[in-house]
Amino acid sequence: MRKKRTNERIFTIDELFETFMTIKKAEGRAPNTLQQYRNNFGYFLDYLMFPL
Repeated sequence: MRKKRTNERIFTIDELFETFMTIKKAEGRAPNTLQQYRNNFGYFLDYLMFPL
């Protein structure tokens, strides 16, 4: 039987995206590229919320 981990951290999709954006800013991505990432993330969230 596997041991259950008690100190696991669960991240929200927003937290993960903000971490991604911080990394991309640190890599020196252009402001327009960063804005496009935000736009695409918004489209993705809209898609996830779209009723089937």
